[in-house]
Amino acid sequence: MAKEIQISRESMRRIVRSDLQMKAYKLNKCQLLSEQNKNKRLQRCKELVSRFKNHAHRHILFSDEKLFTVEQVLNSQNDRILATAKNTLPKSTFQVSRAKKPASVMVWGGITFDGRTPLVFIPQGLKINQTVYRDLVLKKVVKPWPKKHYQNRKWVFQQDSAPAHKAKATQQWCKENFSGLISAEEWPPCSPDINPLDYSVWSI
Repeated sequence: MAKEIQISRESMRRIVRSDLQMKAYKLNKCQLLSEQNKNKRLQRCKELVSRFKNHAHRHILFSDEKLFTVEQVLNSQNDRILATAKNTLPKSTFQVSRAKKPASVMVWGGITFDGRTPLVFIPQGLKINQTVYRDLVLKKVVKPWPKKHYQNRKWVFQQDSAPAHKAKATQQWCKENFSGLISAEEWPPCSPDINPLDYSVWSI
């Protein structure tokens, strides 16, 4: 802006801040939602709020998978190195390497109001289809863990609508083995912002 009207950057800052009383706000990323997604999310969220009123949401076991890439994080704006001159340090000091296919690991986890499940690390190269998901996650971890944690309390299992989760055989297995389930037809679509693993835990 300053360059376009040929004044100094400091003058432009003063005009914006003092004369116009304006501030600069950063843009935020958000989930891309169609109108159909928005309407379905609203409807299903209202139903879930009604179903889990009076703190009943504390009995939900939220679950999710996350693909972690094993690479150094780079913030090109803030990651800096102090030196008397750039040529006093090896060139590699200023480089953050990027592989075409970086090493990664898929992790499954579950969390509830007063506890968390063990993490499940999916073996490298293993595709998570409905059979693998039921055998490695549901049968091996989710089914036994609540018996010790919840004991005689009722609880509800939550999962998103990933293909392995919403498969008919998976949904039926969950209904037969868990005391409660938020089915694929009940969970709002495109909703990482209402699962605590997505909006909080994985970043930690």
